[in-house]
Amino acid sequence: MNQGAPWQRDLPATMEHVATLGRRYFDVAFFLLALPFLWKATRSLAMTLQFEDALIVLRYARNIAEGHGFVFNPGERILGVTTPLHTLVSAVFVYLGGDRAPVIQNVFGIVFLVLEAWLVTKIVRRTHSHLVSGLIAVMILANLNFNYLYFGMETHSFAFACLLAYYLFTLRQEIPTGLVLGIAFLIRYDAALLALLIGLVLLYERRQLPVKLIGAFTLVVTPWLVFSLLYFHSILPNALAAKKDYFPLLGYLRFVYEYYQGYFANMAGIYTASASVKVLSPLFPVICLVGIRSLTKATRDILVLITYAAGLVVVYAALGPDPRFHWHYYILNPVLAMLFLVGLHHLLILGLRTLCRFTKLEPISTTRAAAALMVAVALVVAALYVDRKLDYTFELDPHSKQLYRIADWLNQHYDDDTSLLQPSIGILGYATNMRIIDHAGLVTAGLFYYDGSQHTPIGEVLDRFQPDLVLVLEGAGQALSQHGYSQVMTFHDPLTYVLYELP
Repeated sequence: MNQGAPWQRDLPATMEHVATLGRRYFDVAFFLLALPFLWKATRSLAMTLQFEDALIVLRYARNIAEGHGFVFNPGERILGVTTPLHTLVSAVFVYLGGDRAPVIQNVFGIVFLVLEAWLVTKIVRRTHSHLVSGLIAVMILANLNFNYLYFGMETHSFAFACLLAYYLFTLRQEIPTGLVLGIAFLIRYDAALLALLIGLVLLYERRQLPVKLIGAFTLVVTPWLVFSLLYFHSILPNALAAKKDYFPLLGYLRFVYEYYQGYFANMAGIYTASASVKVLSPLFPVICLVGIRSLTKATRDILVLITYAAGLVVVYAALGPDPRFHWHYYILNPVLAMLFLVGLHHLLILGLRTLCRFTKLEPISTTRAAAALMVAVALVVAALYVDRKLDYTFELDPHSKQLYRIADWLNQHYDDDTSLLQPSIGILGYATNMRIIDHAGLVTAGLFYYDGSQHTPIGEVLDRFQPDLVLVLEGAGQALSQHGYSQVMTFHDPLTYVLYELP
């Protein structure tokens, strides 16, 4: 077929017309198509999803709403959450929704996941294909990295705030960037690294301090820092000390790498058999490097976002918490989805152009049409996958159900003044109003539940706090009888918990 064929001459003009319409109405189309996701996710997940860390925040939020202050246990001013702003927002959910606060909290997270996906499209659309940006958004909306579990947490609102701060930075809107960075910092202190990176870039570009950025950031964060220092006598969350030095740095980084290879495998598994995924998995970092090259060629600003996501992993690896708490470095998920799919699209274009050299087809029109068609098909397949996944209604796992049953029993037999040493301060803390003593040290100062040097012996905990009740797994209560505790109840299925009481 020769290069003068009528369909080839008309194709570029037709494609350009379609592309123009797509660019003009992309945002409208995105949010219209996102409505079914919002509806299904709310119906299938928000009504029943309960997550340990989100419930810790809600216990704080309930005490704020009920006038007890920013505390987990009334009268104990300990900053046990890492997300002050999300806790305050959750207090509004409690005030408005009462027992329905967890549902509202989940819907809040679902909305911000959609906004996060949309903002990634805005970042990518400035330099790359709209279809590719749409595919990236769908991959972010998919539960490929278990991010649906985070709906009740601050994870998605934090990711959105960081991406928005980066986007405003690319527009060099210094004051709005500083304000949003301040909000992101109040959601999670992790945003301090992004603020530092953006500040350094502006300092390098202008050879002077970005005074407006610093001023706007300081204006937002200072009231909280002053309050925290006066109220808690610290600006750092207690959880920071409780979680540090649990995992070696290299082991942490290896876990993260393997985790994201699994993320790639889940993404590729939408289209290929599991055997093919195993063969292709070593290509994941290579494709991401191609994506970095493609994005940095279009704009070097993207290095700020990439450096922030990677730097956050290194910071957490140095602190050493359990890397299975992968919401700590969740911002890496949308960034890697962006790098991987942009890199894959770049390789696709190169492959099609190479193919055109061995044919008599017109390279530009053929490459654009074939690549657009293939990405469009991939987008539809991924969207259908997400739609099917949302048909599965979330149910609590057996262990969580057991903890709720234990909470019901405790509420029936003990009053709120009872103190309880127990292993699950999220579910049992939220489902009861008892004074909680946390062996892990998140909301109780000076305690650590990790192995090695940070493990606080149970005997020391009992001597210091003398809890009225102690809930432990079967076989872990040997020291309790020596401290005067007697067994009062055993809870079975799926685990066996034993409740001890101090007469």
